[in-house]
Amino acid sequence: MDASHAPSFSSSSPETTQVVIHRDVYPCCILLYLTLPACYHAPLPSTKGIIAGGRRLEGVQGDDKTSTNTARNLSATTKMIVITEKELTLLAGAGGLALYAGKQGPKCPFHRMLFAASNLVLLGGGVYVLWRSWSQSPPAFWCSLQTVRKKSRERLRGGKKARGEDAKHQDARVAAVLDLVRPNIWELEPYRCARDDYSEGILLDANENSFGSALPPEDRVLELERYPDPYQQPLKEKIAVFRNVRPEQIFVGVGSDEAIDLIMRVFCEPGRDQILVTPPTYGMYKVSAKTNDVGIVAVPLTPEFAVRVPEVLQAVAVSPRVKVIFLCSPGNPTAKLVPLEVVEQVLQGASGCMVVVDEAYVDFANANAVSACQLVEKYPNCLVLQTLSKAFGLAGIRCGMAIGHPAVIQVLNNVKAPYNVSQLTSHMAHKVFTAENLAVLQQNVSDILKEKTRVVEALQGLPAVKKIHPSDTNFILFEVPRAQEIYRDMAEAGVVARFRGHELHCKDCIRLTIGQAHENDTFLDLFKKTTEKYLGKYT
Repeated sequence: MDASHAPSFSSSSPETTQVVIHRDVYPCCILLYLTLPACYHAPLPSTKGIIAGGRRLEGVQGDDKTSTNTARNLSATTKMIVITEKELTLLAGAGGLALYAGKQGPKCPFHRMLFAASNLVLLGGGVYVLWRSWSQSPPAFWCSLQTVRKKSRERLRGGKKARGEDAKHQDARVAAVLDLVRPNIWELEPYRCARDDYSEGILLDANENSFGSALPPEDRVLELERYPDPYQQPLKEKIAVFRNVRPEQIFVGVGSDEAIDLIMRVFCEPGRDQILVTPPTYGMYKVSAKTNDVGIVAVPLTPEFAVRVPEVLQAVAVSPRVKVIFLCSPGNPTAKLVPLEVVEQVLQGASGCMVVVDEAYVDFANANAVSACQLVEKYPNCLVLQTLSKAFGLAGIRCGMAIGHPAVIQVLNNVKAPYNVSQLTSHMAHKVFTAENLAVLQQNVSDILKEKTRVVEALQGLPAVKKIHPSDTNFILFEVPRAQEIYRDMAEAGVVARFRGHELHCKDCIRLTIGQAHENDTFLDLFKKTTEKYLGKYT
């Protein structure tokens, strides 16, 4: 989205922009309004279909007389904007407006209203909720928003701006990122169920087995006869605290692999678009690209496994169909961390691409390593993948996450399967984030790193080992002549490592996961005997 099409802003006195959201399913009318020194005040542009159909209207639209009168009373100079469902994610994510969905308008899932509302209050705007014919008290969410709104209004009255001058550029960057989304993704109607709206009471909506599972009584405590929470909000809140991000910046899925596949499907048009990878790297990027008929541009790492930033940016410049860049940090099989400044160089130089930083092994990196999670606020085109499979020791539950800008995360949520994270996975993931269990996690990581140091020192003492690559992970990559034969013999003897000699810069390399002390001892003993068999005692 170039500058000529970007929404214009004003640094003059604040004006109030109000948007009515109404959906027949909900017996309420929600008025979202934003008071900012820099708010949208020009006609909405129409750029590549992203904001197509946007209209600026005077007065208030709505099929509820009470809500219309209320809105008119709120401001005599109200400016209404009617936008499409596709624009809700764009504008709400960019600190903009929300969607009006009346009887004749497009439909708007309720969770999107919540998303838009939370963005507005964080920016200093507010939410006005008019309840009518509601059988219960308003949800606690709205009460919380009212409290936040009060504080934000006090902050504005105190002379503090809700947004700085840089916000204009940030909005343009968000719009540019969402411009990468495939057009048909905007057109789909996300799967909805009654449970999205009503999660308590007598639940006869989902054709579940109301008599319960066939498991023994002691195993029925998790109510596995019920579908799991489709949004996993409580789990996101725990992850957010641990990673120092916000819940709305988190997508939870079936390992990192689900997020990788969703990223391909959301941003890459089959048979046309491409991804960029930096081999040697994690194999699922290529597998997912091939599955989705997406092209692959490879910019190899240096022999020392460093990212060639100028070559990456040049490849993006000459290949305009590159939509996503994958950086594995720490790398697999390289075991090497990509410095944060390198990640930032790619983010800045390839602002027209999504940059995915795969941090599956980040918790094993040295104490000075900083996660790319801290970059998602500054760069809307940054997505960070993490998992509970590695340092957390929960590979069996298949739980991973993507962390990024809320607007991008919302798009991923719209495309994912409705109940992608199982009840069992969610239950176990919740448990690991207690203080006691996180302390165990840290101790396990410390023990693994100590064992890694011991194994590396032992291998360095063996003449058969030609090179051991530096490691920021729970595994090491080392070079030994006749590696494939040694690997195969050891596997047949009951000790299974991984031969990586077919990959770039990995000739004669074996990748070894650091095990427990007795497992490492068995490996070292067998490795010494096997190398002597093939290479002689004094290689």
